[in-house]
Amino acid sequence: GVSVFDIRRDSIYDANTDIMLPRVIYDFAQGDSIIYAATDIGVFSLVWGGSEWRRLLLDSPHLRSGVYQIQVVDSLLYTVGEDGVVVVDLKSSESTIFDRNTVFKNADLTALLVHDNVIWAGGSSGLYRYNSRKDNWYRYTPNDGLIGIRVRAIIADGDFVWIGTDRGVSRFRWNDFDRSDWLQ
Repeated sequence: GVSVFDIRRDSIYDANTDIMLPRVIYDFAQGDSIIYAATDIGVFSLVWGGSEWRRLLLDSPHLRSGVYQIQVVDSLLYTVGEDGVVVVDLKSSESTIFDRNTVFKNADLTALLVHDNVIWAGGSSGLYRYNSRKDNWYRYTPNDGLIGIRVRAIIADGDFVWIGTDRGVSRFRWNDFDRSDWLQ
């Protein structure tokens, strides 16, 4: 569940509803006066100062199972989890799914980064980068220079991406659109 520490009052209060109390919380993201929680059964939202969590995309078959990382960029919510990569337009509630079973060949995905309008996802079978111009995902493995195959974390550093794996850290200079991997 979720509790909130109020600095002004030096106190903690419960920010749970019955549905949030037993939830495993994997990640948070902040949007315009809303906080989003990635949980074991999807994504929930809470208006700042409110106390009622609401489940995102009730009519969608997606985001009903584990979501491990989330990120809000402009009015888009990016998620990675058991469904794959799901991008939700927070204004229209429309979603785009990159299915874990077909796009990522059943790879477990646990890491996410959206940096300079490029989506990165990582998991049990390497690092994936989405090429919006070609509408495809490119997979990086130790053959491409990753130190390990299981990606656990991804962070941005300007023209570089740092990739935490099960065997150590790799640093990748990604921002070169003339590279062969961007042309595929």
